[in-house]
Amino acid sequence: MLSRRLLLAMAGLLALYAIAFTLFNQRTIRTYRELLFEARIAALQSSGALKLCDDAPEAWGVPDSGLGGFYAVRSDGTLPNPQAPVDTISLPADQPSLEGISVPELAWAAIATLDREGPCAHLLVYEQRWLGFSDSFMLRFTLTRLAIGPVLAFAIWWLIVRPLINRIQRMAADTERIASAGFIGQLEVGATRDELDELADSFNVAAAAARERLLSLESQARATREVMGNLAHDMRIPLSTLQLCIERSDPASMSLAVGELSYLDALLSNIQLMVKLESEQWHMTRFPFDLEQTIERIEGRFTLLATRRGIALHSAIHSAVPEFSGDPIALEQAIGNLVHNALKFARANAALICRMNEAHIVIEVSDDGPGPQTTELPQLSDRYFRGAGSRTRGLPGHGLGLAITAAIIQRHHGVFSLTREGEVTVARIMLPIAGRKDCATTAQ
Repeated sequence: MLSRRLLLAMAGLLALYAIAFTLFNQRTIRTYRELLFEARIAALQSSGALKLCDDAPEAWGVPDSGLGGFYAVRSDGTLPNPQAPVDTISLPADQPSLEGISVPELAWAAIATLDREGPCAHLLVYEQRWLGFSDSFMLRFTLTRLAIGPVLAFAIWWLIVRPLINRIQRMAADTERIASAGFIGQLEVGATRDELDELADSFNVAAAAARERLLSLESQARATREVMGNLAHDMRIPLSTLQLCIERSDPASMSLAVGELSYLDALLSNIQLMVKLESEQWHMTRFPFDLEQTIERIEGRFTLLATRRGIALHSAIHSAVPEFSGDPIALEQAIGNLVHNALKFARANAALICRMNEAHIVIEVSDDGPGPQTTELPQLSDRYFRGAGSRTRGLPGHGLGLAITAAIIQRHHGVFSLTREGEVTVARIMLPIAGRKDCATTAQ
């Protein structure tokens, strides 16, 4: 956990701090003592005090009054002055300068070997107290300095680190709760606008986008389940009809079979094309082709179906329609969907017209059926949407044909529209012709 790692890190830093402080403190005190006593020995030499020590070492000495003391030391380690703090010490061999020695009775002691002869060639330099303070005071002072680090670390932990960790833990718990609830809810954003607030704000934006995407996927999943259920039902009916027609083998049954096959072909083609349109890897081919031949092929395909339903399918093609650069298979599917819809709703007449205006090829499919409600016209090209007329009359369909047509026309940079003109419903496709100015002009 983060709190445990931070505690271990702070404990390690405190240990390093204690070690570094101790080493630095000892080195600083040692250096200070050496400089202090070297200066005092130089003062003794210049003042002639050591001459008095040579004359009467048993009576000479400088007791410690807070800044250290001095007494002469014989070559055998004894101290001639009975007022000295110790009777005898062990002289270190080849003592070049001040060198600390261990004397239990003293807080600190050293032997100073001077560059001179006589009874005072060696001096005991000692301290019973550090700078006039008792040993207990120095201990308390040192411990206080050592305690500053842990106290400061604890204060930082309690006032800064602990609230930060608690805040992060709350954010983690709230994030888990929001994710488990389908990204419903938001992290709390404070007024300080610090880095954690910016993180919470970014998470809220991402959660809102994820929620919107999740709702979209759920909606698509529901629509897909509905379409698949309807598809299974709608395919079962024409398949049963085909089976009966094949068993009877009379002309009327064969005509009925052709219509059912046409319906199945349109249904499966729409589903296949819908899958392609949703695939990001699918790209429509584009090359010039004769749109007039495409219109004639669509007319021929649906003539038999129109005849069987007792509907007159009228067709007209403008003589000046040029070649169009696009995907012929996709456009044929789009126009075929419109003709199939027209035959499904028409009372007696349907029409397929291809003409020109100043800058567009205009393809119109119309029928004299009851038509959709005016309020439904903008929604009819939405995927899975079916008008009230289709639902109430029990007509087959899944709300894919017009949506697929609109998507294909959009990919060809064209315009698709549905209008109700008097007693006629008109589905209009306008495909742009880049750079063309000599087309025959026909009113839309």
